[in-house]
Amino acid sequence: MTFIPETALTNQVDRESITSMELLKAMVDAAQDPIAVKDRNFVYLACNTAFLQMLGKSEREVIGHTDADLVPEGAVELCRLSDRQVLETGEIVTREECTNTPQGRRCFHVVKRPLRS
Repeated sequence: MTFIPETALTNQVDRESITSMELLKAMVDAAQDPIAVKDRNFVYLACNTAFLQMLGKSEREVIGHTDADLVPEGAVELCRLSDRQVLETGEIVTREECTNTPQGRRCFHVVKRPLRS
């Protein structure tokens, strides 16, 4: 859990300047699990620090790009397969995935779900 110290919020203006989006970003960035959001064209719209660390990339290198720009060729189709399944069925896809990262080989419990507004 991440806390904003009360002393950091010195007055009402400070409290009002923290938007719900900023709070959401802080919460997602505090998560140790990699989290990312893609659009229907598989372009990354957002991700957290753990996701960037897993890839060994900066936010600028990820946002606006696709898996084809970021992961080895063999892994792209695996990512797309489950992405398409989520888009076509609207159901949650859960699977184990092992991949090479800058930190070495790691395995993840991957959960993909559609986001609807």
